[in-house]
Amino acid sequence: DAFKTALTLRHALVLQFKTSSQYQDLLAWLLATCPIEELRDGKRALELAVSTTTAIPDSPQYSLTQGAALLLQGEYAAAVAALEKSLKLRGQDEGLTLCLRSIAEAKLNQPDLAQKSLAAAKIWQQTQKPADEELATWIKRATDIVGSK
Repeated sequence: DAFKTALTLRHALVLQFKTSSQYQDLLAWLLATCPIEELRDGKRALELAVSTTTAIPDSPQYSLTQGAALLLQGEYAAAVAALEKSLKLRGQDEGLTLCLRSIAEAKLNQPDLAQKSLAAAKIWQQTQKPADEELATWIKRATDIVGSK
Protein backbone atom coordinates (compact mmCIF):
# COMPACT_ATOMS: atom_id res chain seq x y z
CA ASP A 1 0.00 0.00 0.00
CA ALA A 2 1.26 3.45 -0.92
CA PHE A 3 0.57 5.04 2.48
CA LYS A 4 2.44 2.29 4.34
CA THR A 5 5.36 2.79 1.98
CA ALA A 6 5.22 6.55 2.47
CA LEU A 7 5.25 6.11 6.26
CA THR A 8 8.19 3.71 6.06
CA LEU A 9 10.16 6.13 3.89
CA ARG A 10 9.35 9.12 6.07
CA HIS A 11 10.33 7.21 9.21
CA ALA A 12 13.64 6.31 7.54
CA LEU A 13 14.28 9.95 6.62
CA VAL A 14 13.65 11.08 10.19
CA LEU A 15 16.04 8.43 11.49
CA GLN A 16 18.72 9.32 8.95
CA PHE A 17 18.35 13.09 9.28
CA LYS A 18 17.58 13.44 12.98
CA THR A 19 17.81 17.23 13.07
CA SER A 20 15.70 17.88 9.96
CA SER A 21 12.51 19.67 10.95
CA GLN A 22 11.28 19.29 7.37
CA TYR A 23 11.38 15.48 7.49
CA GLN A 24 9.87 15.46 10.97
CA ASP A 25 7.02 17.63 9.71
CA LEU A 26 6.38 15.41 6.69
CA LEU A 27 6.15 12.35 8.93
CA ALA A 28 4.01 14.16 11.53
CA TRP A 29 1.59 15.34 8.84
CA LEU A 30 1.10 11.83 7.46
CA LEU A 31 0.72 10.34 10.95
CA ALA A 32 -1.93 12.94 11.79
CA THR A 33 -3.87 13.01 8.52
CA CYS A 34 -3.38 9.68 6.77
CA PRO A 35 -6.61 8.63 5.02
CA ILE A 36 -6.11 5.12 6.38
CA GLU A 37 -7.18 5.51 9.99
CA GLU A 38 -5.23 2.55 11.36
CA LEU A 39 -1.97 4.12 10.12
CA ARG A 40 -2.52 7.31 12.10
CA ASP A 41 -0.57 7.88 15.29
CA GLY A 42 -1.66 11.08 16.99
CA LYS A 43 0.72 10.77 19.90
CA ARG A 44 3.80 10.41 17.70
CA ALA A 45 2.52 13.07 15.29
CA LEU A 46 2.16 15.51 18.17
CA GLU A 47 5.64 14.70 19.52
CA LEU A 48 7.15 15.43 16.12
CA ALA A 49 5.03 18.55 15.61
CA VAL A 50 6.01 19.97 18.97
CA SER A 51 9.65 19.34 18.08
CA THR A 52 9.35 21.19 14.77
CA THR A 53 7.39 24.15 16.14
CA THR A 54 9.88 24.43 19.00
CA ALA A 55 12.82 24.44 16.57
CA ILE A 56 11.16 26.78 14.07
CA PRO A 57 8.26 28.58 15.79
CA ASP A 58 7.55 30.93 12.87
CA SER A 59 6.65 28.24 10.33
CA PRO A 60 3.00 28.32 9.25
CA GLN A 61 3.34 24.78 7.88
CA TYR A 62 4.67 23.38 11.15
CA SER A 63 1.88 25.11 13.09
CA LEU A 64 -0.64 23.61 10.66
CA THR A 65 0.79 20.15 11.28
CA GLN A 66 0.69 20.72 15.03
CA GLY A 67 -2.95 21.76 14.73
CA ALA A 68 -3.76 18.58 12.79
CA ALA A 69 -1.99 16.43 15.40
CA LEU A 70 -3.80 18.19 18.26
CA LEU A 71 -7.10 17.70 16.45
CA LEU A 72 -6.43 13.97 16.12
CA GLN A 73 -5.57 13.81 19.83
CA GLY A 74 -8.87 15.48 20.74
CA GLU A 75 -7.20 18.64 22.04
CA TYR A 76 -9.58 20.91 20.18
CA ALA A 77 -8.91 24.27 21.86
CA ALA A 78 -5.16 23.81 21.43
CA ALA A 79 -5.76 22.77 17.81
CA VAL A 80 -7.68 26.00 17.13
CA ALA A 81 -4.83 28.00 18.68
CA ALA A 82 -2.19 26.26 16.54
CA LEU A 83 -4.29 26.69 13.40
CA GLU A 84 -4.88 30.37 14.20
CA LYS A 85 -1.12 30.76 14.60
CA SER A 86 -0.59 29.14 11.20
CA LEU A 87 -3.03 31.55 9.57
CA LYS A 88 -1.45 34.53 11.33
CA LEU A 89 2.06 33.50 10.27
CA ARG A 90 0.84 32.94 6.72
CA GLY A 91 -0.72 36.41 6.69
CA GLN A 92 -3.74 35.18 4.75
CA ASP A 93 -6.37 32.50 4.67
CA GLU A 94 -5.49 28.99 3.55
CA GLY A 95 -8.10 26.36 2.77
CA LEU A 96 -6.78 23.33 4.62
CA THR A 97 -6.05 25.33 7.76
CA LEU A 98 -9.56 26.82 7.70
CA CYS A 99 -11.05 23.39 7.13
CA LEU A 100 -9.24 21.82 10.08
CA ARG A 101 -10.16 24.81 12.23
CA SER A 102 -13.83 24.29 11.33
CA ILE A 103 -13.63 20.68 12.57
CA ALA A 104 -12.00 21.74 15.85
CA GLU A 105 -14.60 24.48 16.35
CA ALA A 106 -17.40 21.99 15.71
CA LYS A 107 -15.90 19.64 18.29
CA LEU A 108 -15.83 22.57 20.74
CA ASN A 109 -19.57 23.05 20.13
CA GLN A 110 -19.04 26.36 18.35
CA PRO A 111 -21.31 25.74 15.34
CA ASP A 112 -21.42 29.33 14.10
CA LEU A 113 -17.63 29.63 14.06
CA ALA A 114 -17.32 26.18 12.49
CA GLN A 115 -19.76 27.09 9.71
CA LYS A 116 -17.93 30.36 9.07
CA SER A 117 -14.53 28.64 8.87
CA LEU A 118 -15.90 25.91 6.60
CA ALA A 119 -17.53 28.46 4.30
CA ALA A 120 -14.22 30.35 4.06
CA ALA A 121 -12.40 27.08 3.30
CA LYS A 122 -14.84 26.30 0.48
CA ILE A 123 -14.45 29.77 -1.02
CA TRP A 124 -10.67 29.51 -0.76
CA GLN A 125 -10.72 26.14 -2.50
CA GLN A 126 -12.92 27.41 -5.33
CA THR A 127 -10.75 30.45 -5.97
CA GLN A 128 -7.27 29.08 -5.22
CA LYS A 129 -7.11 25.30 -5.67
CA PRO A 130 -10.28 23.91 -7.23
CA ALA A 131 -8.53 20.69 -8.33
CA ASP A 132 -6.83 19.92 -4.98
CA GLU A 133 -8.04 16.41 -4.08
CA GLU A 134 -6.65 16.41 -0.54
CA LEU A 135 -8.42 19.67 0.26
CA ALA A 136 -11.64 18.40 -1.32
CA THR A 137 -11.47 15.31 0.89
CA TRP A 138 -10.95 17.41 4.00
CA ILE A 139 -13.80 19.73 3.06
CA LYS A 140 -16.08 16.71 2.72
CA ARG A 141 -14.98 15.43 6.14
CA ALA A 142 -15.48 18.85 7.67
CA THR A 143 -18.91 19.21 6.05
CA ASP A 144 -19.93 15.86 7.52
CA ILE A 145 -18.76 16.93 11.00
CA VAL A 146 -19.85 20.56 10.96
CA GLY A 147 -23.18 19.68 9.37
CA SER A 148 -23.86 17.06 12.03
CA LYS A 149 -23.51 19.49 14.95
